[in-house]
Amino acid sequence: MLEDRYVALGEDTDDLLGQKPAVRMLGDVCRGVRAPACVAVYGSWGSGKTNLLHNVYDAWPAGQRVWFDPWAYADREDVVTPLLSQMVRDLDEVSGFRSPETIALAKGVAKSVLSIGGRVAMAFAGLGLLNDPNMLRALAPVLGLNTEAVGGHFDPLEDDVEKARDDFAKLIALATGDDPDARVLICLDDLDRCLPESVVALIEAIKVVLCAGGTVDPWPDDESRPAVVFAFALDRQIVGEAIRKKYGAASLYTGENYLEKVFDFSLEVPPVPEQDLHAFCTNELTKLGDLQRFPGGLGEVSHALKSPVFANPRVIKRALSRAWLLLGDDESKGRVEAIVDKPRFYQWLAGTERFRTFRHFFRTASLDELRALDHAVKAVATPNPQASELPGAVRALFETPGYLELHTMLFEGTTPEAERRPDGSRLRDFDDLMRRVGL
Repeated sequence: MLEDRYVALGEDTDDLLGQKPAVRMLGDVCRGVRAPACVAVYGSWGSGKTNLLHNVYDAWPAGQRVWFDPWAYADREDVVTPLLSQMVRDLDEVSGFRSPETIALAKGVAKSVLSIGGRVAMAFAGLGLLNDPNMLRALAPVLGLNTEAVGGHFDPLEDDVEKARDDFAKLIALATGDDPDARVLICLDDLDRCLPESVVALIEAIKVVLCAGGTVDPWPDDESRPAVVFAFALDRQIVGEAIRKKYGAASLYTGENYLEKVFDFSLEVPPVPEQDLHAFCTNELTKLGDLQRFPGGLGEVSHALKSPVFANPRVIKRALSRAWLLLGDDESKGRVEAIVDKPRFYQWLAGTERFRTFRHFFRTASLDELRALDHAVKAVATPNPQASELPGAVRALFETPGYLELHTMLFEGTTPEAERRPDGSRLRDFDDLMRRVGL
């Protein structure tokens, strides 16, 4: 049985930040959701989406899993062709999947998707508008369609959609073979780094064309349905904003109802329990040496880094390494010991590790730029600031995923302007302390 095969998932994987329950849940979803399906793993940058997704991927049977990073192709209009190429390579790992037949099918799917076009596919297939010519005419200007063509020239488009689905279903059938329980898992990571319009186009092509996200189910029975699940790791806020920008003039499109329509199931990356973070920090620092090097003990470190902003093993490891090196200098260690609010010092250290641009901006920005950034962050909860009106450097930082949370954390009850005036306990003092030893 499928469930028996899955029992061990998560037991032997690295549980870096207490994610094992979420790993098992995501695995259950990918095994149990009716295929073909699109599953979302939501979380802000650095929250651990990649680790969660990779644990499920690592436990999936070789030859039935694909890992695709669209960021490497973010400057291309066509991202589906690289996805299909990666699919052919990864599925060839065990089964000898790569053959003239599979390559021809993959090329056929890519060609069909390119001829369809993301916006047209979403309009016709994803929303079932072929059955509603009045709605189609109303949305034609919004979607960039030729209004004169609306009404009778879409049969070739329907043919392309059908051919792409049929060829893709054949590809999946070749990968799963005669095993009724087998299914292909295709993981898509790093979408947060792609251009928003590229993210939307990729999601639409997969959902609408490959997974038949329209109002009519094209498969006559469950046996004919392609046994494939696409698992996306993405930031809900970033994708929602991209959707609003693309379809803002159509009331039909809001970020939430779009995502609800696209994804058959969604999960949120869970917050990191402080005890798990403490254990992770202890494990990392034990590799480095004497744990007593940290003034105040590891409790203050793990408490400082418990925010989801830092819940990324790579960021935490680098921050701990920098702190370890800093505290190896006797004078620096004495200065850290004199700091009253040590958790805030560790937050600064981790924050500047993750947001290198912020550290440079904090030291070099004009007072007007500092004030503009602080005002924009604080205005998010009230009238949303117009990011396009912010100075360039301020806007870049303001729009960086995760930065708003860090800013709120570091400047609660104070301002960047005040924190740049050194008096022994300001963020400027913390930065000077690090810079003194080349960190």
